[in-house]
Amino acid sequence: MKRNNLPLFALTLTLLLTACGAGSASPADNATEAAAPSAGVSQDAAAGEDGSALWMPSSTEIEMAQSDVYTDPDAKIIRTAELIIQTTDFGQSVSALAQLTEEQGGYYETAQIQEGDYQQQNAARTAYYVVRIPRENFTAFRDSMGEVGHLYSITEDSQDVGETYYDTEARLATLTTKRERLLSLLEQAEIMEDIITLENALADVQYEIDMHTAELRKYDSLINYATFRINLEEVVKITQEPGPEDSFGVKLSASLKEGAAGFGDGLQALVLWIARNLIALVIVAALAVLGVWIGRRQYRKFRNPPGDSGK
Repeated sequence: MKRNNLPLFALTLTLLLTACGAGSASPADNATEAAAPSAGVSQDAAAGEDGSALWMPSSTEIEMAQSDVYTDPDAKIIRTAELIIQTTDFGQSVSALAQLTEEQGGYYETAQIQEGDYQQQNAARTAYYVVRIPRENFTAFRDSMGEVGHLYSITEDSQDVGETYYDTEARLATLTTKRERLLSLLEQAEIMEDIITLENALADVQYEIDMHTAELRKYDSLINYATFRINLEEVVKITQEPGPEDSFGVKLSASLKEGAAGFGDGLQALVLWIARNLIALVIVAALAVLGVWIGRRQYRKFRNPPGDSGK
């Protein structure tokens, strides 16, 4: 009985069409290490699990909302951003990022470039930067990322530390007043035991003052200078995939082009592999031919022993 494969073929075709229609989204990172989109790059906004803003590339351009809280000098907001940028001209992108950082009054906190080693000198290069930008230039710097390369993924986060900041500031003021009183008492003390006690208390208060002062300075640095964490990736080419609103013909054409490009890349990779292993392939082929020749001779001897020549 002939087996009918039509249901199996239909199921396979359905699964393939479903897989082709699936999209991808970039994950949001933690609250102090996030990123934001640039001008000229299409993004879709969504909410991350931790409440941070998450942008995913799409074919529809949207305008980024700019809250007035970011321009309030009394607001204690720590703004962070994390970006993945792709480029086909790595050197130009590195220079563009350096120039943009200088123009916006920022600086590199970290700059790391990874190139190919001796075995893979032509491998794709990558770079990682931690860039600090004055908070008033956050939007301008973010919206200029299109000058660096293709914005692949971006996440932006804002952390309000106003309550902690002002609590620390009030605590520092109280400790400063306490120190002044202890200094006044120390000037009036005459008994050695009282002097030692006051000096010990003064040392404790000074330690707390130094600790809270350092904490406020750290907050001031994070508030006044936004943090951008940028991953720069070198790619061979950047392709524009059709969006959900494109017609079936556009999607089919893009799929055919992608398939042809994939076949060409695979064929090229095969030819290069053969070229790299040509000597080994020639040796293996020669050994195979020799083995076949020896095997055939042994087979003839087995089929026609010397004693059977006259029979």
